[in-house]
Amino acid sequence: MTPAPASVLIVAPQARSDGAAPDPTHVQAIVDVLQKVWPSRRQPPEYLRIVRTRNELDNALRGMQPHLVYVYGHGAGTAERPGLLLDGADGPELLPLVQLAASVRKTSRRPAVICLNVSGLATQVLTPLAGLVPLLIWRRLPNCEADATGVAAAWLRCWLQDGDDPLTALQQASSERPLAEAVAFAAHGDYRLWNTETHAAAAVQGVPLLTLDRDEAKGMAAKHFREFLRSDSLRVMALVAHAAPGNMLRALPDQLQHYLELEAFEYSESNWLRLSFPVARGENPDPVLRSEELRRNLEQELTLQLQSDGSEAVRHLLRRHAPNVKGTAKRGVLWLNWGLFGHGTDCQPPLTLPQLSDWLRFSSEFLAAHCPDDLRIVCFLSIELEASKHARLATAFRKELWQPWCASPRFRIDHLPALGHVDEGHLFTYLGDERSGCPTLLRQEVAQRLIKATDGDFGQVVALIDLAQKGSWYDLLGKLRREQGVEQPVDDEPL
Repeated sequence: MTPAPASVLIVAPQARSDGAAPDPTHVQAIVDVLQKVWPSRRQPPEYLRIVRTRNELDNALRGMQPHLVYVYGHGAGTAERPGLLLDGADGPELLPLVQLAASVRKTSRRPAVICLNVSGLATQVLTPLAGLVPLLIWRRLPNCEADATGVAAAWLRCWLQDGDDPLTALQQASSERPLAEAVAFAAHGDYRLWNTETHAAAAVQGVPLLTLDRDEAKGMAAKHFREFLRSDSLRVMALVAHAAPGNMLRALPDQLQHYLELEAFEYSESNWLRLSFPVARGENPDPVLRSEELRRNLEQELTLQLQSDGSEAVRHLLRRHAPNVKGTAKRGVLWLNWGLFGHGTDCQPPLTLPQLSDWLRFSSEFLAAHCPDDLRIVCFLSIELEASKHARLATAFRKELWQPWCASPRFRIDHLPALGHVDEGHLFTYLGDERSGCPTLLRQEVAQRLIKATDGDFGQVVALIDLAQKGSWYDLLGKLRREQGVEQPVDDEPL
């Protein structure tokens, strides 16, 4: 399955081979295609990363987990030890294909497609990559005379924009090019069925989840965010969301990202990273030592999950993952989402109040101390707990304000109001958005019957809207009428 957008890693070294350098316009052509297929306000887009060195490649494979790896450059080495020429500190550096394959195997999720638009590699030397990913594409011609930019660009359009099977898309793209380019690529597929989600379909399916209700939480998040960025002294904001089970709290980070990227577009640029809380949360029976142990584990997890090379300073590591806002007059922001906690199947184990306090303290004492002055960091997590425990959580938050580490001028903590049920009026407004696909004449009745059927439960409302968008709004309305005991109108129109 190829999502829209999918993460793309472009490996584009500038290393020369026999005096010939890769065409600098080639990569830009590929990027242009991706941006037309998956429009984004960010430059570069959030789904794209371009690397040139071995270390950057390894970090991206582990941290980004790309869906597509596209390599453009020169091959080198011998028949026994073929490889790719990457940029190194002292000139071109050979990456043997055996080592590339080993790096891919170490990733927790392998790429779906690897495309080697590389000159100087013969077909027989690709053995180390055989069976490594579902689809491997390589340049059949060993030399540079057929650069195949047109074929590569057309292939990406057919695959990602039209939703074709990627192998079928390659055949289609090749058939439309001159003979010299048409035979430039060969491929090996190891899959039975391939589904590609197009941008238009993804946009429609994502609308209810991203834009339905949540106005109070999104409005408060935007208020806190503006105040945070306007401050000259603050560096880190810890932001906590909570809700009772059944409110799809796991979707809130995506909802906030969608909302804030529109609301804060003029004054900020954000990168959103998903992190995992340490599995080991401290085993020492002494509460003070247990707290210190968890904060050390948080520090270690941060550097591990951000792919530190071991010698990299934390502030440099944070800046490496931050957006590039040079020359934009915007504030660069790094969102670190530590995930969802609770008893649900999609949750990390519940947090205790001392563990929540330790996370806040880690954000204040460690992250605020290492955050570069030209960057801002939002530490975010979500807690799913029964409504009866919401007051206890609010009380605990108020107590944290009086901790010594919370007095730092570089740090602030905020929590969002509990997520509630979908309001009938907001649902009516949402259905009026043409992206919902709901016919105008049905809006009022659909809104009323959806609320009656679900009591405003967010997850149930989204599921029914999704059902209508994949099928028919008329069919959904008929279903709701039958379930709610409404007599269907008699069709007495003359034939």
